[in-house]
Amino acid sequence: MSILKTRTVKGGENTEVYFKKPSLYDIPNLMDKMGWPVASALMRHWFERPLAEITDSLRIKYMKGKAIEIPDDMYNDNIVKMSWAIRYKQVQDAIDELINEKLGNKASSNSLFGRLLERNIIKSSSSKEIYAGYDDNILDIDYTTQVNMTQFGGFFDTVDELRGAIGSGNLELCIRGCYDLSGEKKKFLVDKIGFYIKDSYDFSGGSELLGIWSWDGVLPFSDMPKYMASHAAGFWGKLYREYKGFVPVFNKDFREWQKTHHEGGDFIVFSDVYWIDPPSKFKVMYEIK
Repeated sequence: MSILKTRTVKGGENTEVYFKKPSLYDIPNLMDKMGWPVASALMRHWFERPLAEITDSLRIKYMKGKAIEIPDDMYNDNIVKMSWAIRYKQVQDAIDELINEKLGNKASSNSLFGRLLERNIIKSSSSKEIYAGYDDNILDIDYTTQVNMTQFGGFFDTVDELRGAIGSGNLELCIRGCYDLSGEKKKFLVDKIGFYIKDSYDFSGGSELLGIWSWDGVLPFSDMPKYMASHAAGFWGKLYREYKGFVPVFNKDFREWQKTHHEGGDFIVFSDVYWIDPPSKFKVMYEIK
């Protein structure tokens, strides 16, 4: 139960007003009421996991290191689907950027004919035709076929399910096809190009605002600056009158939950892969020197 001291009658005495605020554990239920099943499932998964904290150094290792080294109990690949994600403009724009700006650039070529070629040669039984990207395991896809990435989402996005589920995440670009090393110049025959989300579901950055919640849902982004200005100034009566029942939720609140309840496990999120045919100019890709 929370207490606000406010004037319920203009010019009157301060009055203590009691109200029950939603707890962190209530947020998945509120997400369900709002029609946010993906965001709800991710948060429930976090609550249901044993205590596990992804530190800054561990996040770098899992997000930028070798995916096949991520422990089985530290990732989830069955909640987020690209069929859901591509409904959002942020993801659509990220796909366009990867196709039009990064698919054929030098960084992608260096990945394709450098570390990925080395990894796929080890897996292959042939030294001339080496297939890549036909394994359905997302860790193997990330390890052997991921050529580039971009970020999507951010604090100033609309408060919607994508923000509630992922916030700012990585959209990865991968490739499926066959290396042809029979000629003087290395080339890759592209069957499909793919896109998938990779994100660290953790609560680092303690002061980061994750939303302003009440039993009726989350406050729209347009109202958040006004609310937080009153909150920072301690204008509790104004908050009660204008935003009754709303409370801010920060990353640090989830970290405190972990310390208090000894539960709540950070994890890496992988979506499935959205495969499409490559643009005609990228059906064959050559090594860029």
